[in-house]
Amino acid sequence: MTAAAADPAGTPPAGVRVPSLDGVRGIAILLVLATHFFLPYARSPVSAALRQVLGYGWLGVDLFFVLSGFLITGVLLRARDDPHYFRNFYARRVLRIFPAYYFVLTVVFFVYPLFNPVLQEAHLSADAPWYYAHLQNWLWITRHEGPGWYGVSHFWSLAVEEQFYLVWPFLLWRTPTQALGRICLLIIGLSITCKLVLWRAHADHLAVHLGTITRFDALGAGAWVAVQRHAGREPGRVVRAVIAAASLVLLGFVAFRSGTSPTGATTDLRVVIPTTTAAAIAFAGFVWHAAGAGAGTVAGRVLRSRPLLFLGKYSYGIYLIHLVLHPQLAEALRAWFMQWFGFPSNLERAASALVLMGLTLALAVSMYHLLEAPALRLKERFSPHPVPQR
Repeated sequence: MTAAAADPAGTPPAGVRVPSLDGVRGIAILLVLATHFFLPYARSPVSAALRQVLGYGWLGVDLFFVLSGFLITGVLLRARDDPHYFRNFYARRVLRIFPAYYFVLTVVFFVYPLFNPVLQEAHLSADAPWYYAHLQNWLWITRHEGPGWYGVSHFWSLAVEEQFYLVWPFLLWRTPTQALGRICLLIIGLSITCKLVLWRAHADHLAVHLGTITRFDALGAGAWVAVQRHAGREPGRVVRAVIAAASLVLLGFVAFRSGTSPTGATTDLRVVIPTTTAAAIAFAGFVWHAAGAGAGTVAGRVLRSRPLLFLGKYSYGIYLIHLVLHPQLAEALRAWFMQWFGFPSNLERAASALVLMGLTLALAVSMYHLLEAPALRLKERFSPHPVPQR
């Protein structure tokens, strides 16, 4: 990017790929890995506090939702005059998502069971059509129970995003520009209202935690930020920093006031509703700040750091496979490390988590270069070409 393409602070203009947002992806996947891999035993006040903090890493999914809403809305807004608006958008989404997703599904449903008795007993293959159709969240909601195998328990969020991609382009296509912000706020309000109605109706927690509409507040919040930036309503650096800091304080307050059990945070609706709603608002502020953070700012330097950019680049593959590897392998690793330490300890858990992390990263990188990258190169054939304005 030339010097003319950025302001003196190094902030890229709207429509240009922003490296700091790859850093946001890196933070989101770190949060998810923290809660799934690195929860320590509560052996002391310090480890108990660390478990409490890491236990809220499940909110990394909400950060992914906000970021997806922001990025997808930005893409759609810039392509509204494209004569191939729908074709290009859906072709690019298919090329980005489907190769790795369907590869992992095929391994889980039809290869793993050949070697894994646990999966044979779970009869997961009978549920395969729901996963292939991106409807697994509704399968679990209607059954009032999660999947038969823990290794696919994170796939619900992929279904929510795909369902969002299915409807959002149509809502944006002909909506007047001045009404777009109100549409986003309406979606956020509808999502929060659905959560409260389900809570008052004593609905199963899965209906709130995994429901499509009930999680649209995070996607809608990200979309609202994209609409503001598209309209040129960009706050200054100080205002962005205040928004981000205030939002994260809000999230922290709600999370720690809502409950003391990280496990309970995903089942108790008194925790799920305020925490996910606060996360939608907080992460929207954070993404707004990150999108405008120049390379010369502290936030820009942190978000452009090599570890976060690496994790962000491979975050999709990491998310897909990290729990697929986890259940039996984690147990075997912990048993092996216990022979070294002699008793269950946080050292044993940390060592097994690091091995799992390394293996997950290696497989995600391999999958990216063998499956994702070739498909991504085809996306250029479906780049938007807006009709010139007369």
